[in-house]
Amino acid sequence: MMKLLLKSKMYLVGTLTMSIILFVSTGIQFWLTDYFINVLKFEPERVHIAYAIVSMTGPTLGCAYGILFILF
Repeated sequence: MMKLLLKSKMYLVGTLTMSIILFVSTGIQFWLTDYFINVLKFEPERVHIAYAIVSMTGPTLGCAYGILFILF
C-alpha cells in the first residue's frame, strides 16, 4: 500500500504542502512568542491567547477575504 501511495503525485504534493505549512506555522509560533515575551516584555498569557485567536480566525478570514477579492 505504501508503494502505491508513494507513486501518487497528488499524495506526495499534498503531504509536502501540509508539512511545509505546519513547519512554518510552528516556527512563527515559537519565534514570535519568544520575541514578544523576552524582547517586548509582554505577559506570556496575553501572547498565547492572542496567538490562539489569530490561529483560529486567520484561515477562515483569509478564505472569506480571498473570495470577496475574487468576486469584486
